Amino acid sequence: MAEENGKSTGNGQEPAARVNRLADSNNPYLLGHMYNPVDWRMWEEETFAYARREEKPLFISIGYSTCHWCHVMARESFEDEKVAELLNRGFVPVKIDREERPEVDAFYMDVALKLNGQGGWPLTIIATPEGKPFFAATYIPKHGMGGRAGMLELLPEVERLWKEERQRVRASADSIISALQPGKPGEVQTDEGEDSVYDLPQVHIADVFADLRGRYDSRWGGFGSAPKFPQTPLLQFLLRNSTTLEEGREALSMALHTLRQMRAGGIYDHIGFGFHRYATDRQWRVPHFEKMLYDQALLVPAYLDALQAGGDQVFGETARETIRFVLAELAAPEGGFYSALDAESEGEEGKYYLWSRDEFTELLDNEAVADFFHLRSDGNWRDPVSGEQQGSNILYTEAGTCAFSEIAGWEGIREKLYRQRSLRIPPSRDDKILTNWNGLMIAALARAGRVLREPEYTARAAGAAQFFLSSMRGEDGSLFHRYRRGETAVEGNLEDYAFFISGLIELYSASFDPSYVQVALEFAATVLDHFEDKEKGGYFLTHREGASSLPLQTKSLYEGALPSAVSKMIENLLLLFRVSGETTFRDSALRAAGAHRREIEAAPMACSGIISAIDNLLMGNDFEVVIAGDGEEAEKMVEFLGSCYLPNGLVLRKSSDTAEQLARIAPHTEYHSPDTHSGASAYICKNFSCERPVFTAEALSARLPAKGGAE
Repeated sequence: MAEENGKSTGNGQEPAARVNRLADSNNPYLLGHMYNPVDWRMWEEETFAYARREEKPLFISIGYSTCHWCHVMARESFEDEKVAELLNRGFVPVKIDREERPEVDAFYMDVALKLNGQGGWPLTIIATPEGKPFFAATYIPKHGMGGRAGMLELLPEVERLWKEERQRVRASADSIISALQPGKPGEVQTDEGEDSVYDLPQVHIADVFADLRGRYDSRWGGFGSAPKFPQTPLLQFLLRNSTTLEEGREALSMALHTLRQMRAGGIYDHIGFGFHRYATDRQWRVPHFEKMLYDQALLVPAYLDALQAGGDQVFGETARETIRFVLAELAAPEGGFYSALDAESEGEEGKYYLWSRDEFTELLDNEAVADFFHLRSDGNWRDPVSGEQQGSNILYTEAGTCAFSEIAGWEGIREKLYRQRSLRIPPSRDDKILTNWNGLMIAALARAGRVLREPEYTARAAGAAQFFLSSMRGEDGSLFHRYRRGETAVEGNLEDYAFFISGLIELYSASFDPSYVQVALEFAATVLDHFEDKEKGGYFLTHREGASSLPLQTKSLYEGALPSAVSKMIENLLLLFRVSGETTFRDSALRAAGAHRREIEAAPMACSGIISAIDNLLMGNDFEVVIAGDGEEAEKMVEFLGSCYLPNGLVLRKSSDTAEQLARIAPHTEYHSPDTHSGASAYICKNFSCERPVFTAEALSARLPAKGGAE
């Protein structure tokens, strides 16, 4: 892992005099491998041309800066002279940061999943000089074990096959590409000139909930067994549909229980705040210690939803603390946010975060606090890989006490622990700034500003958005994907536009500045112009007319740790349709859902966002509230709406300052005017039809749909 100056591998390796071509990169992950004896090259046309001239296959290694097993494979194999000799002799080695080139990662991860039934990082692909894959794996040890070939056995055999049976290898690669070709799109039926009827997926919110209920861990929360990821899109699905599902109270309880267990467990950093990437155990106690910006950006809104739907203040406290971590550790001076903190420090995963009981109690002179966090003299965890007792401790507590109300003077104790921990060598920080993840963080901060009534959060969101609008756009207004130390690079992908648009929409909801919606509309039009598959429906991950270096263009459909780009884009388009009345947005979203009907029906849990957005539209659950007026009563209405949990509601604010601009964006608001007596009017609208207005916050409360509530 590169240190912030890009001069050290971050894994104890001493810099050598010789560097490879990665030294020309401006990417922390690639720079961390520039001293490897492997003759790494970057993902670029020059590399492919060289491979074709040399008639050598590509050895593609995909990872990221905070990936623990990427570090392990680098130390074990890529720093090894024997392995490097084999790679340099028989292959053209290519190193890729999956966060910088998500379209490349998505394509080859799809290959790994289809070939092996599983994927992960580091991702290892061997491909023809044209990039057509014929071998896929994740971590590969240096030496073979358990009947599985290691690098020293695998590389010579692949080199032999390429030289002696190249035609068969190429035929295998062609068959893999053929298998990756997308199926037929969902049909679009027309009825003698009538509007198109889209062949939408025949799975619904209730079906997704039934699947989630079947996988739910009622003891510890979350879904399935170890390892456990937050799977925030699924938690958001439960929270946001708890107001409409027949089993809404059960859905809400599942989400709240999971969020409490995560907050109590070791996956949460009780000293410095923020969430680690995932837990290696069922109980959320033993984390994989890296901290990713996107996890914080997704979990903040989840905890805010839980606060509004469930009422427990620990959820709001968790959101505030997570934001506090992001602003302290990941905020860039330019206005955006850095990507991640490494899992390792001093070559050991988690070393920065672990405590011996003696160190802990000597510092605090307080055995009770050590007991509260389950610290033991022999350590409270075993290494997930070696199974050995470490003699060190992870801080975790019980879900019912995670607000620390039982510890007198907890904040002072925490500060003392934090200062002591800060004396240690910290994990490295990946200091690239990514548009997609920042879009999610902008949305989280804006939502927190509105729900928690913290203007500072809204201001930080606005500042980050302004950085991207001023520094991350091309001359044609398009977005770039990555920024680092003054350099913008990599053409923006669908995730960048989809996630950034969602941030702009949340910024509007927090500030009621129509300019954010205007820019969101412009970016949405860009997506339809340049990313939409006009023939089959849906959206490519990369620019439709761009010169793709991949054998096939990909569509990012399925959700995992992140919402899918397609899911978020459908959600955005339906929201912007409700604001603007522009039917092109709605029709594009429905075409996309129809295009992926088979995939959605086959894996509804992985497409929960799409199903939720389409179902709520078709069932008429979505609604808008237009507040017109400038005075005190209008402010009371806005404040009241901010306190409500209205996952299907969208609030528009028409004041004298914004009326003209808002009318251009949302024409239906032109006819909404404040009451002459109270100075305010509230209109509740569905499908561009509005009820008679009400003129006080109290009357508005009586008119609103069900708002959810406590467990």
